[in-house]
Amino acid sequence: MMNDFKIYLVVFLLMSSTILSVGQDGNEEPMLYHSIEEPNCEVLLATLDVFAAEIFLESTANQGYVIIRGGQNPIENKFYEGFVKSYPKTRKIDESRYFVITSPSKSKLKIEFWVSKSGKAPPISSVNFDLKLPKSDKPFFVADDSVEIVRHEGEWLYIGECAACCIRTVNSFLLRDFLDANPNVRAHYIVYGNTGKASENLSYIISKEAVDDFKIARNRLRIVFGGKSQWSNAPGYLSKLADLEIWLVLKGVKPPKPTKKS
Repeated sequence: MMNDFKIYLVVFLLMSSTILSVGQDGNEEPMLYHSIEEPNCEVLLATLDVFAAEIFLESTANQGYVIIRGGQNPIENKFYEGFVKSYPKTRKIDESRYFVITSPSKSKLKIEFWVSKSGKAPPISSVNFDLKLPKSDKPFFVADDSVEIVRHEGEWLYIGECAACCIRTVNSFLLRDFLDANPNVRAHYIVYGNTGKASENLSYIISKEAVDDFKIARNRLRIVFGGKSQWSNAPGYLSKLADLEIWLVLKGVKPPKPTKKS
């Protein structure tokens, strides 16, 4: 954890100096402050933090616009959109001065950061990302996470524990939306538990949540056991964690094979 923090701090400082130098050279209104392509979690969060400081510390009139120009992967586009849109709540900043615009792109996913002092928005219209999956002879990776199975108020639940999975996390709302938009697709879960009982419990929770809470048809779910998790030999509390992978599989396409993690 300490190494992760040091890496994050270095990235934050480097991004701060780079972004501020970009921002000080332009007089356009609104001004393109910075842009990045396919950032990982730490870089995106550091960039958003520096961007937020520019918006909220420099002037009470500044407004910030984050433009997400989606790439070729519809699933990745939606995960980035969710991460960026959740930022104000994560950092508890004024949502009335922070705007997110989504726009499709034919190249790599790119995120732009714009600052407006007059309230004028960037010259681009927001277009919802398409949830339709392209034809493929391979399954589509959705997310993976390390999860803890807990009992709360008489109900069994699973809680994500993977700090490095902060963009692609287990998201049943998003999974349901993709299934609704792609009737020829099913969700494929691979469960890695340290015991057969742990795997069965997690499978039961997944199935119950999907069917009861998100109204996903049972025949559009497939849950398989993949063996022991990567935490099977870990000390103490970590040994109780399980691993979970989620995929979307088109009709007629072979599902992914479990990969032994232990």
